[in-house]
Amino acid sequence: MTHSVQNQEKTRQTATCLIYTRVSSKEQNEEGYSLAAQEKLLREYAAQNGLRIACEFQDVETAKRAGRSAFSDMLVYLRRHKSCRVILVEKTDRLYRNIKDWVTLDDLDVEVHFVKEGIVLSDQSRSSEKFIHGIKVLMAKNYCDNLSEETSKGMRQKASEGIWPSRAPVGYRNVMGDDGKRIIEPDPETGPIVTRLFKAFATGRYTQRELTKLAADMGLTFSKGTRVTMSYVLGILKNPLYMGEFVWNGERFRGRYEPLIDRETWKAAQEAFENRKKGRLYQDTSRWIFARLLRCSHCGCAMVGEEKKGMYVYYHCTKNRGECPTRYVREEVVALAFWKSLQAIHLRPEISDWLLTALKQSATDHREFTEQQMDALMGRMKDLRRRLDLIYKDRLDGRITEEQYEHHKAGLEKDVMEAEAKIEGLNRADFKFYDKGVELLELVQRAVNAWESSDRSQKRVLLETVHSNCLWDGERVIPEYRQPFDLIALALAGEKEKAAPEEAALCDLEKWLPHVDSNHEPTD
Repeated sequence: MTHSVQNQEKTRQTATCLIYTRVSSKEQNEEGYSLAAQEKLLREYAAQNGLRIACEFQDVETAKRAGRSAFSDMLVYLRRHKSCRVILVEKTDRLYRNIKDWVTLDDLDVEVHFVKEGIVLSDQSRSSEKFIHGIKVLMAKNYCDNLSEETSKGMRQKASEGIWPSRAPVGYRNVMGDDGKRIIEPDPETGPIVTRLFKAFATGRYTQRELTKLAADMGLTFSKGTRVTMSYVLGILKNPLYMGEFVWNGERFRGRYEPLIDRETWKAAQEAFENRKKGRLYQDTSRWIFARLLRCSHCGCAMVGEEKKGMYVYYHCTKNRGECPTRYVREEVVALAFWKSLQAIHLRPEISDWLLTALKQSATDHREFTEQQMDALMGRMKDLRRRLDLIYKDRLDGRITEEQYEHHKAGLEKDVMEAEAKIEGLNRADFKFYDKGVELLELVQRAVNAWESSDRSQKRVLLETVHSNCLWDGERVIPEYRQPFDLIALALAGEKEKAAPEEAALCDLEKWLPHVDSNHEPTD
């Protein structure tokens, strides 16, 4: 008996389910991706499988309302009604927008039926099945991120014109400029406070803690009225925006707004930072391979390298927060611990091959989805232009007044501009995420062998690619992996806990490979 059939039998015993439908725009709802179509499919599925629908949740996201209130309501319902543990949804990208959504539902111990994909996922699913599903979620998120990058290009254009493209930082406020663009200007309340903080710190007579107290005494608070923290104040003092320059997406621009401090005050404040660094340990990564990669698990301070007797390298806690029980450890011991962390994400060849197949199918699905959206938007553009022509004729024939014509024209032209912007974003869509996914998988496979054959600098690059912040507990490295290596480590750990005959594992993995087209219809 396959896992899907087992889950369906379990579902029939449960007999109660929820329906969740979602479209990401009003236009999508009107042009082929409707809530009604999703609801019809899910209702038919429920009837065929003897499920009673307890409740329905629908979300329509727009540019003005990006949140998912119905999704949140569904989570509340599931927490309150423990007897209802089944969710029916059309397909993966209708349910999840990010990894957090997936983790949240997984914690609720629910059974999800992805009807068009023919998949049932529950706590009884094998770790390998969850792993494949996680890859699909990750790739869907990557695709969405790619499209959102196109939107950010407009903000980059504002930055290149010297206009701060986002919400005003503390000390400034957003106003409408003479040219109709939102700009920033000094805030009469918080601006003088920021200026005074810079001038005070530039004297070199204030510690960071004293300056934080000064900020609080002057009335500087977070938006909710709570006291500001030291890290928040230090962030202000390190931001070049206040002296007329700002960094946006890694590029530096000269601003067209009034600075709160002059360049001399800015330089003096940065020199004050440098002076306070004296006497503290800062590690050179070209010499200490594990510098800034490890923190002490006991106190959270950095683990730094130190040479002993001119030939041995040891790592130890800086103890910047007081006494710490963590002892010195040889570099060779740390190296072995990191090597073991790489072994934890090493995949068997057959699993790697299946993942490559899944990635390739994801790329195909997203290309076809983009083409469908493009066709729908082109159709909408044609309809909008036709309606513009009609109201123009109505004005010429006297059926509507000039005022009515201008009103309707403005609304239609706005819709045309929005459609054109979406078409431009789709035209820029980058499908290199598949190639990136392949590169990451290949890196996982090479990681263990590459470690032994790499020089110190190459090992450093490998660790930075795979790991984020790691902890040392005195005996071993507690790794924190970057995406998607965290998913790989989680899945492989679960697979070891639920060890089963290899044939069964292969059978379960095979049915999770993509065998449907972009419309999720069975293929030969």
